Amino acid sequence: MPVDIALPTGNGQIRPPARPRQAPPVAVVIFGASGDLAGRKLVPALFDLQQAGLLARRFAVLGFSRSALSDEDFRGSMREGVQRFARHKPVDERGWQEFSSALHYQCGQFDDPSSYRVLADRLAEIDREHGTAGNRLFYLATPPEVFPVIIRYRSRSPKPTASVLAGDITTRLVRSATW
Repeated sequence: MPVDIALPTGNGQIRPPARPRQAPPVAVVIFGASGDLAGRKLVPALFDLQQAGLLARRFAVLGFSRSALSDEDFRGSMREGVQRFARHKPVDERGWQEFSSALHYQCGQFDDPSSYRVLADRLAEIDREHGTAGNRLFYLATPPEVFPVIIRYRSRSPKPTASVLAGDITTRLVRSATW
């Protein structure tokens, strides 16, 4: 369900409500996903966007971190964060089930090239399962000293091609501003 937004124009008048558009299909990769930022801020915010109807139905999150977690362990950890920090409370079980089915986790080392090959394979699997069409948003929820390492190895790892996925592919990189 879209959210109506009314904003002041600066001259004291209110602009008519605008309808935010739904985001395109995307797989969000969170580097450092087992950390505090993902559980307290990122995943609860994504849950709120999903509850507001602003995320595409073809959406997935792939957490990537050094901690050895299963998809279910990751979902359980993120559920705790959503219950504590999401704006949509109480967390509806049906809404959580729909959202959490898009949460995945991959253990890996930030400085290991083989971890990025496994990551690329997992993203291809997520593309097939969720229809994310090769679109990626990489979020670096890690200490700043790790940014160059992730960027270097990520730039060398396999990427989807438009010819394979039949369409334009968008990739974005976002770093945490909290450090």
